[in-house]
Order: sequence, then structure tokens, then C-alpha cells
Amino acid sequence: LDFNSFVDFVPFRINITTSQAAPDFVYAYIYGYTNNNKKRVYIYYYNGNQWNQIHVYSPTSDLSLSKSWIAIAASNTNPYSIFFYTGAVYGTSNFLTSPIIKYGNYIGDGIYADNHVLEFQPNTQSNPKLFMGHHGGISVGNMISPNNWEFRNTGLQNMLHWSFDDSEFEKDIIITANQDCFNYIFDNEWIAIYGGGDSY
Repeated sequence: LDFNSFVDFVPFRINITTSQAAPDFVYAYIYGYTNNNKKRVYIYYYNGNQWNQIHVYSPTSDLSLSKSWIAIAASNTNPYSIFFYTGAVYGTSNFLTSPIIKYGNYIGDGIYADNHVLEFQPNTQSNPKLFMGHHGGISVGNMISPNNWEFRNTGLQNMLHWSFDDSEFEKDIIITANQDCFNYIFDNEWIAIYGGGDSY
């Protein structure tokens, strides 16, 4: 893939994946910037002979893209079924014949924001589920239809703590501020006392 052929685009970071269904295929999530410093994403695949563009995404808001959220996955049963994250999960059952559509919201039922990894369920012959690792934990989706996600966080302790304090007056009271997971106070049990995004 000749990056000099891109118009008004400088690659910054690339994530690649493969598919068991097509050992010669390589899929690339290419994150970079335009000449006026706007974020852009290209999705390409190599079919064993040449690189081909699947999708290009130029957001109206830069908040939907990050160099840390460049998740991409190709189905292990269908090499033309691909999914990636650009502020939400997008994908298609066949990028040669079907459009790229949105498979989940930024935050919604069974799904959370800031996706770092996508991985298909292994060792299945048809309709593998798609697992997502994000700032709220883990979700799993059935890619037969959009917006079909469930959390898989039971028993998983996964909050990033930005700050922590204990009470000067009540030795058993603790408060934490967490990435994406609200403020919590411990007073015999953990209770969310303020919700919505990051906390301090």
C-alpha cells in the first residue's frame, strides 16, 4: 500500500487483522490526519494481490476518533464480513455487496464508549459473535442484526481510578473518582453517588 497515493492524508497509526476464512487477506485500519489537521480513517484490505479500499470516514466531530480506539475485526467464517470502531461499531456482512452500517451507539443498551479491541468468537462454523473491549468493560454482540449487544462484566473489576480519598472523620468511608464509571462512595457497600462520564 503506497501511502504517497493518499490525497490530503498523512497516516499516523495502523492496526491490522486477519481472517481464518482467507489466510492471504490482511485488513488495515489506518488512522491519520488531513493537511488541516482533521482526523480521518481508511479501512483497506489486501486480497493476496493488491490493496483495496473498503471505507473512508471523515467525521464532522473529532471527538468520535482517537489514535487509541482503532479496533478492527474480520469474521473467521466470512472474509468479506468486517467490523471496526469509529465512535461506534460499524460493519457489514459483505463489503463487496452490502453497505457499511452502524451496529451500535456510542453508549447504549449493552454497549459503552471508547472501544479498544474487537474480536470474533473462535471455533464456530457460522455467525460468530463479536466481542468488544471498551471503557465500560466487555460487550458481546450478535452481528446478524444491529444494536444487539449485551454487557459481559459480571465479576469483572475494571474501573480506572483517577483519584481517591478517605474521610478524616469516618474511618470506614472512602470515595473514588473513576474513568467513565462515575463517583463511588463506600459506606459498608459501594454506591454510585454521581453519574456521567469521567469523574474527579
